[in-house]
Amino acid sequence: MEKLLYRGICTELENQIFSGQIAPGQKLPSVRILSARYGVNPNTVGRAVRELQKTGLVISLRGCGTIVTDDDQIILNWKHQRVRLLMKQFFNEMEGLGYTRTMVLDELQRKGTNCTAV
Repeated sequence: MEKLLYRGICTELENQIFSGQIAPGQKLPSVRILSARYGVNPNTVGRAVRELQKTGLVISLRGCGTIVTDDDQIILNWKHQRVRLLMKQFFNEMEGLGYTRTMVLDELQRKGTNCTAV
């Protein structure tokens, strides 16, 4: 269960970084604040932050807390990696429903980005 929780927190923080809600160079809220926000043990949040450190998206500075990297290329690379993963998952799911990639692409092109026209 903790694995799912910490991974979900990682994803949420990554999304905030990718969208600019948490800007490059900005300090993350403390582990205690994040654990209260997500309703989990501080150790779970700590694990999520350590995972983000491994990616280079955040940097912990002794006495200063944890900040988002100011290296735009690192952020962009991880964002592109996330997009590729989501696209792969989407196409795999559609193939599981019997759609070929060509059928999916045709449907997307026909509908455009108007998701309400399904």
